[in-house]
Amino acid sequence: ALTDNKITISYSENGVTKTTQIAISVETSTRTLVGIELQSQPTKLAYYTGEYFNPEGLTVIATFVGGETQNVTEYCSFEPSYIENADTTQVVVSYSENEIVATQNIPITVTESVIENIEIVELPKTDYFVGQTFDPTDMKVVANYNSGKQVDITSDLFRYPCNKEMESN
Repeated sequence: ALTDNKITISYSENGVTKTTQIAISVETSTRTLVGIELQSQPTKLAYYTGEYFNPEGLTVIATFVGGETQNVTEYCSFEPSYIENADTTQVVVSYSENEIVATQNIPITVTESVIENIEIVELPKTDYFVGQTFDPTDMKVVANYNSGKQVDITSDLFRYPCNKEMESN
C-alpha cells in the first residue's frame, strides 16, 4: 500500500524563515520479518584498532512469513562500525522491517594498532653554520603502524618554533 506524505523544508536567515514542501510516496509493507541469514561472510574478518568494519563480500538474506526472501545487505547496520577496542570479538548485523529487528553475529579478530617506528620521509635543510637555528620547513615525519597505516605526525612535532641553535661536534 502506498501512502502520500509531505516533507517540509525550512530555511532561516536574518530572522526570516521560508519553507517549501515536497510530496513523497511511502510504500508500506504488510510482510512480517522472520529472520536474517548470512549467505556469505565479509571478505575481511581481521582488523586493527582504529579501522572501520568493511562489509564487502557480505550477503544478508531476510526471510519473511510465507517463505519470501530478499537480499537486504544494503539496508543492514553494523555495530560496532568503528573498531576501537582490541577486545572486540564480533560485529552485530541488524536488519529491521515493520518494527521487527533481526540480528546475526560476525566473528572477527582485532589486533591493537601500535606504532612500530617513525621515519623522516622528506628532509628539511640539512646544512647549517654554527649558531644558525634548525629549520624544519619542508620536513615530513610519519609514524608507521603494525597495521600498515602511515600517519603524518610532522605538525605534532613542530607546533612551536624550533629555537635549537646549531653547535659544532
